[in-house]
Amino acid sequence: MTAAMTANSYQPKNRYYDQAAERIRAKMAELQKAGPSAWLAGETREAHLARAAAEAKAAATGRDYLAPQAVGNKVEKYMEAVGRKAYMEVTKALPRHVKMNAVEANGQSLVKHPHLGFTKFGNFDVTNRDGSVTTFNLFAANFRADPIQKDGLQMFDRIPKQIDGVKNEAMLYAHAINKATGLPDHRFGSPDLPGVAFRLGDIKKVADACARLAGPAPEQRNAMQQTAPRPSLEQRGLRFG
Repeated sequence: MTAAMTANSYQPKNRYYDQAAERIRAKMAELQKAGPSAWLAGETREAHLARAAAEAKAAATGRDYLAPQAVGNKVEKYMEAVGRKAYMEVTKALPRHVKMNAVEANGQSLVKHPHLGFTKFGNFDVTNRDGSVTTFNLFAANFRADPIQKDGLQMFDRIPKQIDGVKNEAMLYAHAINKATGLPDHRFGSPDLPGVAFRLGDIKKVADACARLAGPAPEQRNAMQQTAPRPSLEQRGLRFG
């Protein structure tokens, strides 16, 4: 397992620049040399295109880099907007008996990769058959990795290698927490991701995943219990001496 990353663990090694501003600057450099004066000077079309390309390349080498903290601030605000939108879309699609609680928007970015961020956008409780209560905390992230919750901190493992120009795949996931202990509830999840109730790439599937975790509505549950055959003593684990 690789070293997991938290929102406050490493200093960034990446360098960030404004691609949109750079494209505009390069285009302006080309347009400034594309007027009639270039043709009046007797420049051939091939020579003009070669010079414009060289000047555009020179403009690109003079790029302005962004401070990692500025990148992180922008990502955190963006993730807060994503979280608010996710909460509205999921709650709108949930069954009436599943009550999603809103949480205060709190976008966070990874210090080593400040262009990567996440936010919590809601939670709901489910009472299990043994009477225990599990809280499901829902998160959105603008990258896909293995989410881990340890000592109340969000951590991530297996973050994909970051390559300039390659877009990350977003994810939505839920941590299952035992409400009595505050610890991850490992009854939910998989051996690879214990306590992670689900991890999805499509927000349209999140409401269905939450509904499955919550189970049927109380009236449906009562109807199922009334119609189900009463188990025998042996089936119920009881014995006569």
